[in-house]
Amino acid sequence: VHEYDNTSYKPTAYYYDGNTKVEIPSSDVTVAGGSAVNAGTYTASVPAQLNGHVLTNTTVSFSIAKRTVYIEIGDIGTRYGEVPNMSAVSWKYLYGDAEKQFLAGERYTITFTCEADSTSAVGTYPVSGHFVAANARNYEVIFVGSYASASAETNGKYGTLTIEKATYDMSKVTYVGTEVTYDGAAHVITLSGLPVGLTSANYECVYSSADGWKVTEAISAGVYNVTITFKGLDTENYEPVEALTATLTIKKAALIVTANDHTVIYGETATANGVSYEGFVTGSGT
Repeated sequence: VHEYDNTSYKPTAYYYDGNTKVEIPSSDVTVAGGSAVNAGTYTASVPAQLNGHVLTNTTVSFSIAKRTVYIEIGDIGTRYGEVPNMSAVSWKYLYGDAEKQFLAGERYTITFTCEADSTSAVGTYPVSGHFVAANARNYEVIFVGSYASASAETNGKYGTLTIEKATYDMSKVTYVGTEVTYDGAAHVITLSGLPVGLTSANYECVYSSADGWKVTEAISAGVYNVTITFKGLDTENYEPVEALTATLTIKKAALIVTANDHTVIYGETATANGVSYEGFVTGSGT
């Protein structure tokens, strides 16, 4: 079977003169329709008489096969939450022989698709190859690749998209409430600028005094070390988030002491008239 090569093709014809095999000149071989170039089935014939010989079996069917091209699909990677970039998929000929490649000057397009999208879970997915050309009828393009799955039918026929775990972007996280004034209440630090997927329900703060003792609540004036750990994360698709550390400073409240006014008559001995306090937190002074 002749394979498409964009040239006009005729089968080689012979006859026997006794025991001698004689090749019939190509000019005496006629192809129905004029010529055979494209892939398909054709009919060729030779004259019934040639060089004084009566020939039999003067008509024969022959085929031009599609040109087979093997293309190896390159692998590609992305992270969970990102749209896979199919335009970044590369390809190459599986074989270096020119006979296994597109003909020089052929115009064609190779594209790739994958069912995975930005919501697809971490894992591997098949990348399909697609061949488009005005002359596509003359080619049999076979895509191969590294993809393997439980289904043997798909193994080796696709490229592989690998979706890896994403990382929560903590670069915009800031601490709120790190410096306050004593007011008798328990104070906490909160986080602002959390990435999508994280809320206040995903972290907890542990407070300890400057000398390292864990405290249930940060109430009294002083400096507290805060360790912030994360919980309830999507561990299937995201890398763990490392604990954060911060400092909570509770400053002493300002207390104003004012001497009470006192009037005495000249000659009398002045006595203490007390002082007034302003700034005591309720329940912590008189």
